Amino acid sequence: MGYSLRTERYRYTEWEFGAEGGELYDYEKDPREVHNIVEDPAAAPLRSQLQERLHAAIQRRGAHIPA
Repeated sequence: MGYSLRTERYRYTEWEFGAEGGELYDYEKDPREVHNIVEDPAAAPLRSQLQERLHAAIQRRGAHIPA
């Protein structure tokens, strides 16, 4: 199962809470979602920020996030 968070500029997705990978797209630079930047070291701070927001949204809906 995957969960996504969409902002005006980015879409961040985790598959199985990151165990099966993830996706991060910058719609300003890549509106067609061709370049997944989730593993790009330069995107690590952004990925962490979006991951935190995504997990908070999932928990608000009552789902449990595995450790």
